[in-house]
Amino acid sequence: SALFRNQKLEVENGRRLTVAGDSPLLPLVKVTPNHANHHPVAAALQALHQPVPIGTRLPDLSFFPAAGISRAALIGLTIAQINDLEWFYNEDFPGQNASERRDSVLGFLTGRI
Repeated sequence: SALFRNQKLEVENGRRLTVAGDSPLLPLVKVTPNHANHHPVAAALQALHQPVPIGTRLPDLSFFPAAGISRAALIGLTIAQINDLEWFYNEDFPGQNASERRDSVLGFLTGRI
């Protein structure tokens, strides 16, 4: 199932975060149906058939490649990019500012939220 696949990816991302230097964090698959109430900015997301089915892997994005996102790139995510991730996953990445919202994305990718 999509949830089981994500659990394995979350464990791997947690390992990469603590052990493997700057190995990229892997994208998860979509497990929550529907989408956030805004439209994505990234063309690759706009091109997806909506609603995106559960089990779909995040497409290759300029700010989050299919091979994974580096910690440096994660730290550089903009509010618009975080909003795009919220739209795709239909998950809330809360925070009072971009830094706190990036921490929410990191927690999501590692299963810590």
